[in-house]
Amino acid sequence: AAKPTYRAYYPTRETLRAFLLRAGYAVTSAAGGREAIDAFRLERADVVMLDVAMPGVDGIAAASAIRLLAGERWVPLILLAAHTDEEAMQRALGAGADWTLTKPCSYAVVEARLDGVRSIIALRRELERKSRALEAFEERARQEMRLARRTLREFNRIDPRAALYLQHWVSPAIEFSGDTISAARSPDGTVWVMLADNVGHGLPAALNAIPVTRAFQAIAAKGLNPATMVREL
Repeated sequence: AAKPTYRAYYPTRETLRAFLLRAGYAVTSAAGGREAIDAFRLERADVVMLDVAMPGVDGIAAASAIRLLAGERWVPLILLAAHTDEEAMQRALGAGADWTLTKPCSYAVVEARLDGVRSIIALRRELERKSRALEAFEERARQEMRLARRTLREFNRIDPRAALYLQHWVSPAIEFSGDTISAARSPDGTVWVMLADNVGHGLPAALNAIPVTRAFQAIAAKGLNPATMVREL
């Protein structure tokens, strides 16, 4: 069926509620600004539509209160105002409204605005989901980095007896590097020092140093001569 054409109208709470229900929205209506604030506090709506000229607490004050209640959560606020009341529309935007609609308006205008809001909400939720996934990935990466640092410290430790004769400093360009220094003392008291630059960059290069370091320490502990040590490495 062809989509009906709607005449301009002055929306009321009842007509808006009926229209939104027909459009498939879950609707909570409030007779005034105070009731709207209380309803939002209880139900945390996804979208809030207010009339600037609500009885009691007006729509602008209600918008400010709802924005505070929402905290860091973004809740689209749409305020309706008479088309001649530009000052009210400016105050509404200053109070935290995201959009204003001028009365009289049509159902088609309201529907188009809500369609746009739904698209924005869906996009924000997708971004939030991806942000949470990225945070989880970064936390796993940090845990892996901590484990890698502990592992490398264990395998690349310097023999305390050799450390008495050695001061060293290694500063990787990134978190890890293939630059390695190891020192060990042979049974005859000789201090052996190995400086190595492993192929690659970052953590893979650092991990490649582990078997070479272990072999160096084992060979030094046996007191083998330099030629044998080089050949074994």
